[in-house]
Amino acid sequence: AQARGMVNTPYHGAMYEKLGGHMHPLNYTLGLARAAVAAGVSIHENSVALRLEREPAIRVATANGSVRARHVVLAGDALLQGL
Repeated sequence: AQARGMVNTPYHGAMYEKLGGHMHPLNYTLGLARAAVAAGVSIHENSVALRLEREPAIRVATANGSVRARHVVLAGDALLQGL
């Protein structure tokens, strides 16, 4: 009954851990992307990086051109090969 008052679900039991929690990785990433774009960041998706070169700025080379930036975020999962 106490759980029903906190969240309206059909569950019959619950456990509340004050210091516990979890996050949804995709929703977190989408939120970060929205905030970055709102701050003026350009996000280039579906662009395979062929090379990273350090010049006065970082240059990321792709098959269709390159991007220069002061900061680059390399994001991926544990299954990346050849990194």
